[in-house]
Amino acid sequence: MSRRRVPAHLKGPITVVYKQRKKTKDWICRILQFDLIGIGQTRQEAIVQAQGVLGSYIEEVLNSESPVEFFHPSDASDWNIKDRQDFLVTVELHSVAKEIPERPIDIHTLRRYYSGNVRGCNLVPA
Repeated sequence: MSRRRVPAHLKGPITVVYKQRKKTKDWICRILQFDLIGIGQTRQEAIVQAQGVLGSYIEEVLNSESPVEFFHPSDASDWNIKDRQDFLVTVELHSVAKEIPERPIDIHTLRRYYSGNVRGCNLVPA
């Protein structure tokens, strides 16, 4: 069976908040459910960087042989930031497994289809 790129849709939206640094004017994009950040000169650059960081995080979780607490929320004060946006997460895998369900799945179900390589992670506005 050959490897192919297969999209997997994770359950539930994630919430991203944006802050602009006063001194440097660069943007910080924080994914609240995982306390992961991206930084860029624009909001778009920050979200693209955060998307890459989330993909690396998901790959690390999938590669872990021991149980992992997938969600690691940000500090409570970050949840009060008003400049926010919700996204759905699609993870692109190289898979040799049977078809991944089109319905959203959780990270533990995703492990059944994972064969060692996350090819990308996309955040789609919810």
